[in-house]
Amino acid sequence: MTRYLPALVPAVALLGMATPLPADAPTAPSSPGLAAPNAADGRALFKQRCASCHATEAGRASSMGPNLAGVVGRGAGTTDYRYSAALKASGLKWTRENLSNYIAAPQKLVPGTSMVVSLSDYAQRAAVVDYLAGLSGTPVPITTVPSPTRRPHDHSGH
Repeated sequence: MTRYLPALVPAVALLGMATPLPADAPTAPSSPGLAAPNAADGRALFKQRCASCHATEAGRASSMGPNLAGVVGRGAGTTDYRYSAALKASGLKWTRENLSNYIAAPQKLVPGTSMVVSLSDYAQRAAVVDYLAGLSGTPVPITTVPSPTRRPHDHSGH
């Protein structure tokens, strides 16, 4: 049991981050009454869920996925990483909305993409996108990430 304790610490710490908001405070659509994670929480979530495959320091090689330094605002599949043909052909620009939709369901937004890991929780996705936007020099409040009820744009060529 002791060897699993370090892996449980981040999960337990994340559970303690949700605190009640004042009645007039805006909340993320999927977590009414709970504080939405911020970019600092996004950094912790990124380390926990994404850092084993993605680096965020400019120029640093990643083990499994592309480096995400400066990802917000750039075209999908445009760095020197070996992307799937599907992602290269997607024509996506990594806006906050597209990143959120991609992280929620990579195969749904870009069928045939190599990425199989997803993050379904809206507030956690918004926090990760906030963190990535901060790395890109374009921090935007969490409330600007669209709710999961919006459908991803169809990029099938019409």
